[in-house]
Amino acid sequence: MEIILSIVIVVLQLLFVIMFISMLMSWIDMEQRFSFTRAIRGIVEPLIAPIRSVIPPIGVLDLSFFVAIILLQLMISLVKSVNLGGFSFLPF
Repeated sequence: MEIILSIVIVVLQLLFVIMFISMLMSWIDMEQRFSFTRAIRGIVEPLIAPIRSVIPPIGVLDLSFFVAIILLQLMISLVKSVNLGGFSFLPF
């Protein structure tokens, strides 16, 4: 069980990094012709779209990324606490 939870934590942390890269790419306005950009956005957009439908962008500021990152960090904390045998939302 510990191995499965550790794998889930690594996958969630990798998803966090991918979401962060996608957020930076949206600020820099990377071109869609790069396959790397399309791959990153293909992973992130299905996760962001439901949040974006509830919280629409305010001008150029897209809060859905921030909400998704906060939710992802809460999930990571929850899985870490279950992995350690406790149920605390502390980040460490």
